[in-house]
Amino acid sequence: MLNSRIVNAIRHNDLPIGLIGEAVDLAYEYSHVGNGAASLNDLLNGDHSFAKTLKDAKKPMIIVGQGALVGDDAKAIFETIATLANNIGANTDDWNGLNFMQSAASRVAALDLGCVPKDETVNYSSILKSSKAGELDLLFILSADEMRLCDLDNSFVVYMGTHGDVGANSADVILPSSAYTEKYATYVNLEGRPQLGQKATFAPGDAKEDWAILRALSAHLGKTLPFDSLEELRTKMYKVAPHFAHVGNLATSDMSDIKNITISGEISSTPLTSTITDYYHSNPIARASTIMDNCKAAKLAANLEATGTNG
Repeated sequence: MLNSRIVNAIRHNDLPIGLIGEAVDLAYEYSHVGNGAASLNDLLNGDHSFAKTLKDAKKPMIIVGQGALVGDDAKAIFETIATLANNIGANTDDWNGLNFMQSAASRVAALDLGCVPKDETVNYSSILKSSKAGELDLLFILSADEMRLCDLDNSFVVYMGTHGDVGANSADVILPSSAYTEKYATYVNLEGRPQLGQKATFAPGDAKEDWAILRALSAHLGKTLPFDSLEELRTKMYKVAPHFAHVGNLATSDMSDIKNITISGEISSTPLTSTITDYYHSNPIARASTIMDNCKAAKLAANLEATGTNG
């Protein structure tokens, strides 16, 4: 959908596009700034021709993929992107042109609720390193199946999710939860609009809604969470993130903190790669889908025919 909007802007407004990362076929022309995030410095310092394009733009926009922010230099990359956005006018009182693409449907809402480690040094990479080194006794996985699970052998793994996917196969304990069609849930889409999901059917077997599992687990551990129903939980959610109560409405982002960011680290010269290596099997639900299996098979067959490697 986003790519179709970009194509439409190119056709009707002659929108110039720049790309940092793997040079891929986007179905339209673009200026390839570089393979790695270090190329951000070329834009920041004006050493690449596309830097002038950004500077001269009336409403410049930066779209950052999740794959750019998963390495050890993620903080430095984020700081450089924020600085670039401030310098080219992509973050002003009248225009917010700084955007981040999330690769998980629940991540935007989780970030709005403040679901991040209290210790800023703790992240995906550091958790895996701690587990591999035997420094992490327990790892609780919330439907996260796109992990290097070979690094989790030294931790006791609890998995809460909907499908018997990679995470479940590597867990010591499995807590089956309801799929999105089997529960009432709140989501925030990529644009930032809260949306409600309604239960269409009941979950099979012993599967329960996620909030109910966590509530029961908290009571068992003697750390009972302060809610007994979905309504009580939503009331507390609305206090933390008031815009959740306004379903379908787009809340204005507060970008003031971005204006004060400075660069404190160095960016690696390692090329950027996409976090999605198998498009039709990019999540547990897709991997459990016969239709997605057929799509993947058709794509592979087309690739073999195009390259002449099908015999």
